[in-house]
Amino acid sequence: MNILKKLHLLLFVLQLTLPILSNPGAYTPLFKITIPSILYSPESASELQLLIEDANKKDQKICIVGAGKSQGGQTISSVFSTYRISLEKMNKLISLNVKNKEVTIETGMTWNTLQNYISPFGLAVKAMQSYNDFSIGGSLSVNVHGQDLLANPLIDTVKSFKLLQSNGKIIDVSRTKNKQFFSLAIGGYGLFGIITEVTLELTDNSILKRNLQVIDSNDLSSYFLQNIKNNPDIEFYSARFSMNSSYLLEKALVLTYSKTDKFSNESLQPLKGVKNYSTLGKAIILMKKYKTAKNLRFLLEKAIYSLPQTITRNKFMSNPLSDLPKNDDHSYILQEYFIPYKNLNNFIDFLRTIIKENNINILNLTARHVCKNTESMLSYSPQECCALVLYLNINHKDDEYPNIITWTRQLIDKTITLNGTYYLPYHLLGTQEQIRRSYPQFDNFIKLKKLYDPKEMFTNKLYEQYCK
Repeated sequence: MNILKKLHLLLFVLQLTLPILSNPGAYTPLFKITIPSILYSPESASELQLLIEDANKKDQKICIVGAGKSQGGQTISSVFSTYRISLEKMNKLISLNVKNKEVTIETGMTWNTLQNYISPFGLAVKAMQSYNDFSIGGSLSVNVHGQDLLANPLIDTVKSFKLLQSNGKIIDVSRTKNKQFFSLAIGGYGLFGIITEVTLELTDNSILKRNLQVIDSNDLSSYFLQNIKNNPDIEFYSARFSMNSSYLLEKALVLTYSKTDKFSNESLQPLKGVKNYSTLGKAIILMKKYKTAKNLRFLLEKAIYSLPQTITRNKFMSNPLSDLPKNDDHSYILQEYFIPYKNLNNFIDFLRTIIKENNINILNLTARHVCKNTESMLSYSPQECCALVLYLNINHKDDEYPNIITWTRQLIDKTITLNGTYYLPYHLLGTQEQIRRSYPQFDNFIKLKKLYDPKEMFTNKLYEQYCK
């Protein structure tokens, strides 16, 4: 093979594996799905209302599409000829109040677009997921969280929004006005209507400095509570666990990003063209398919993250979903478990056993902090907790799915035993009992859904699997 062909092969492999280092979160479907639906892309709230009116007349179902990458089927339905409504053309900036650090936008806008609007004013997003080309409406529907130490989950940063209901009316919703819908629609998976616009709190686009500590994973809870949680200078925190087979999940790289007193013109620049992936990072990604590479990875990441880095808040939050791979033979899937800190070591020990017993091809496990928030009826953080994001590689040809269901339900049972919760946007592998034990308000959520949407117009796979 000549040098040119080798370079092309290397580039191809890098493109397939690019997202893995930066953050666990490749939202690729496990199977191809043929969807018997009709896609609409309205450009205004009035057009949306006409679609709702038409759906009511024809008794049509509606599911709502953001980026269309949810693993749990929140943007699709099994009902024939469902109206799939994409808000991608409803992406306008309505108002920006620089002094009060607030912005109002249509919810088809992506986080990347919002970041580019606000960066020239020295402002940044408070809370969002790791990738910035998801739609804001989609993020609201699953009440995302990220690595921010204080502003999470997303509902913390929402001031108000407009909700288009199944009767065609648009209502104003806040913590004081139509407040029940504040609880139902954010983290409500699009089942109570369409959030057409939202007002969000913003923050400063700080210049941040990275710091790394290497610790035993058994010490992670105490280290976080003593050194990170109440540090006012730290904006972002995460921990990356060792994948080395000799000390699987026994070590952790603790990464924090702290505010500096520095000012840079970079904090006033738009993000167009930003890439967060280093050459060394790509090299590590390239090795992840191999056991030897996994064994080396922790040491290499330690070396990379030990290097000095300063970065703006917006740039830190600018990983692009568009670079994720598309591969018919493999899927990268996520699971996430929210564990009280006092029970963290118990869960990690159990997870280690599950991984070894089932020969799971785990690519990454990261920890983040999630604040207590009970505003969303389907809150995944009724107490402060450690969010553990499990990132897996699945080979379709190996027929792994039945085994995944079995050990996933074991992990969910363990989570429930430890007074924790699991996250719903991913593959719907939990049982009817497990979802209700994890979310005690689930049956009340369904009851209110049928009260406010008596025709059950708004639907998706999650609703059809658990709520019927």
